[in-house]
Amino acid sequence: MSNIRVEAGSAFFQVNPELFSVEAVLNAAYSLTEKAYVVIDGDIDRQLCVELRPKGSEKPEELAQEFGNELVGAQVYLLESSKKSKITEAIVEEAMAGLSPPEEDGE
Repeated sequence: MSNIRVEAGSAFFQVNPELFSVEAVLNAAYSLTEKAYVVIDGDIDRQLCVELRPKGSEKPEELAQEFGNELVGAQVYLLESSKKSKITEAIVEEAMAGLSPPEEDGE
């Protein structure tokens, strides 16, 4: 997230998709949907443009900062769940291998 610009009551900023996945951006956006209207545009390989327009009395700058915190949390969650998923898969594969019937000799 860089260069928060406030214009016409909305906060505008860019998110670098090399640092944050599109899924993390969408998760962060979803977490703010009760407080703000969220518009995401741009090139998913280069730069995502985000607009936050408050629904109530929230300040656009504060919403942008909250979005940044949510974005970091969402990205860390995705990274950690990916690691845990690989470990879980390995454990399940090992357990399933132990349940396979023994191979018979071709006598």
